[in-house]
Amino acid sequence: MLNSQDHKGTVLGWEGFEATISEINRETEELKRTLHLPVSEPVYRGQRNTRWHLTTTLDRRRPGVTLDKYLTIMERIQPRVERVCGEEKWPNLKKEISRLRGNGLDSIWLFPVKSANTSTIRSFMVYLRQHGFPSPLLDRTSDPYKALFFAFSGIELDTKSVAVYVLREQVGLATDAKEEHEARAMTLSLDRESPSERHWKQEAEYTWCVRKSSSGSSLDYYVFTDHEQVVNGPGFRMEGDTDVEEDNAENVVTKYIIPASEQRKVLASLAQRNVNKCTLFGGTPGNLLEDLWNELVIDSAV
Repeated sequence: MLNSQDHKGTVLGWEGFEATISEINRETEELKRTLHLPVSEPVYRGQRNTRWHLTTTLDRRRPGVTLDKYLTIMERIQPRVERVCGEEKWPNLKKEISRLRGNGLDSIWLFPVKSANTSTIRSFMVYLRQHGFPSPLLDRTSDPYKALFFAFSGIELDTKSVAVYVLREQVGLATDAKEEHEARAMTLSLDRESPSERHWKQEAEYTWCVRKSSSGSSLDYYVFTDHEQVVNGPGFRMEGDTDVEEDNAENVVTKYIIPASEQRKVLASLAQRNVNKCTLFGGTPGNLLEDLWNELVIDSAV
């Protein structure tokens, strides 16, 4: 079993990753018990190639879009999206955007809080992400095994290794860990009644990375940026290499690398946990066929 570390992340075999999950859970409970301060639950992202960067679909299509610009885009496409849906699903969208622009935003941390009245905006953002529209959101999950499925399912033959990223948004007084102008990744929390059934099946979480280009409350000062900018920046921690105090950390990110040769072992374990394409996305013929292929991989039939 591999268990080494380099500048790219920690390399683990399947058994090592399972042990790491238990250690992360233990660490979370220990931090909560000893700090008596806010401690974010870890969220996970699986990627089918360890060389891929943490870029959103918006990063790849149109980098440097501001929050105000993206809200304008959402306003423009909402009527056509609702016509296709056959119902008015986001009736408060324009009202929320108008109110947000009128009030301004002194800190990006305030955007998801209940008093900001942005629940419809957040719900529509998630809908757009789930249906393939370029989005500033990076999808993750609170379940490490589901992240692992996303990493190993459908990998290419020449893939050497996959990656699972673990993000802890804050530990303690995280809002003091960065300067205002520095990029920060944060979870976009959602109201329970808003997202789709698929969202709950996947135990989905979403993060965006934002930097503030100037002081003030204008929505045009908030620029969506590459999640890679929080890697190795202030508040970033790789396993065993902490560059800030752990009781005042923001965007604590750890990358775990698992060799592609572990695929059969991993998929077999996930199948026992009933983690597959059908349970995560629904029982469509296409999802069933991918699950059947994974079963053949497990049985060494392919």
